[in-house]
Amino acid sequence: MGHGSVISRLPVVDRRELVRRLEVERGRVEGRCAIALDADGTLWSGDVGYDLFKAALAARELRPAARAALAEEARGAGLSVGGSEDANEIAIRLFAAWATGGYDDDRAFRMMAWAFAGHAPDDLTRLAERALEAAALGDRFHARVSETVAWAHEAGVEVWIVSASPRAAVEVGVRSLGIEPDRVLAVTPVVAGGVLTVQLEEPVPFDRGKPLALAAAAPDVALLAAFGDSSFDAHLLGAARVGVAVDPHDRLRALGPSIPHLVELLLGDAPEAP
Repeated sequence: MGHGSVISRLPVVDRRELVRRLEVERGRVEGRCAIALDADGTLWSGDVGYDLFKAALAARELRPAARAALAEEARGAGLSVGGSEDANEIAIRLFAAWATGGYDDDRAFRMMAWAFAGHAPDDLTRLAERALEAAALGDRFHARVSETVAWAHEAGVEVWIVSASPRAAVEVGVRSLGIEPDRVLAVTPVVAGGVLTVQLEEPVPFDRGKPLALAAAAPDVALLAAFGDSSFDAHLLGAARVGVAVDPHDRLRALGPSIPHLVELLLGDAPEAP
């Protein structure tokens, strides 16, 4: 944004008003309807993909099956790769480059999923369970968002998760909300021979890919609302009848005028500002 730019304030709604709006929209729809939510920063604070990847690198869990692709990725990011470096060492360098802005978000999010090539899916799930328990994910949920998910379950409204984090981490993260794996759209490596590969299922649910992934998985579902926290969720938010910003980044706030019906969900119990 340029110097002196002003970020417009989004209309703020509490959970009760949000549910009222969703019930109105539901009454206008015949057939299947749904809400779709980003995961990191939206369902909970922090990033479960980061939690999983950081734990995996600390335990040196990445396997030789990922080394060649990681080396190619590192060279593409302008990093030198020594012949003696294993998959974990290369991934650590990529991770550091991403943290300092030297590695593109889209490529980094993809890499943090396919870098687990060589793992059986169940093994990665167990690794994710340990990582998220250690990262205290259970204490990081946004209560007002969880309550809205509970309303959707009770109202017969489908709940879809659309996240750019690795599938294993997201599936584990949403278990406590009663969301089944078949309603999770996340970055998903192709499985061959019983193990993950460096190939990813398409479309990858990142930025413009979020509404594309949802439309491919549920083409006949009316999207009552979409929830997100960043500008990478803007296309998903714009595809819904109600867009719900959750603790939004400034870049998402700045996009407010271009997203019809975008509101900000009040996360605490304080009254709305005038």
